[in-house]
Amino acid sequence: MSFPEWALSTIPAGDDPKYIDGIGSTVAKGNFSFETYFDATGPGSKALPLGPRTPLSLAAYQKWFGKRSKR
Repeated sequence: MSFPEWALSTIPAGDDPKYIDGIGSTVAKGNFSFETYFDATGPGSKALPLGPRTPLSLAAYQKWFGKRSKR
């Protein structure tokens, strides 16, 4: 199984570390080939990038998946 695109959303939750913990826990327990956080910021995107606006979620992501590489 895989999670090809998943992300936080600006609506309804925003910075939601419990959501990140849920995904991390699911991936850790299952047989997954990969997961990809959808870190898009283009026009019309409702995905919320991990960073200064989401410090709690960024910490949760790093707990489960390690540090993210800079592009």
